[in-house]
Amino acid sequence: MNVVATIIASSHIKTMAMDGDLHALAQKALELDSLSPLIEHEPSECETCAEYQKEYLAFAREALPKIAQGYIELMRASLEAFENAKMRGRFLADLEEENGRLQKELTAREEELEELQKEPAKKGWLR
Repeated sequence: MNVVATIIASSHIKTMAMDGDLHALAQKALELDSLSPLIEHEPSECETCAEYQKEYLAFAREALPKIAQGYIELMRASLEAFENAKMRGRFLADLEEENGRLQKELTAREEELEELQKEPAKKGWLR
């Protein structure tokens, strides 16, 4: 497996998170990998290897920085989304805790009100 394909495979770049340009570069890298000669010769001795090596090196110079940048942006966005989700989870937990506390307080006050609204018990000695 060549270097570009190895980087793509090991970095788990998802196509839905990449723009069309990066997706096209990833596809081209995989195509180049599938077209690589089965037996590599000294490029000066083999025209096929020399052409492949020239095309591969030109592509790698252009593609690797773009793919690396796309990967870094994807990781940053993923981390940011994870942190936002954690914060929302903490906020929700705080709201649930506050809701529980307020519910207990409401229940206690309702009981107090019921107690106050009861008719006073008639005392036997007051007639």
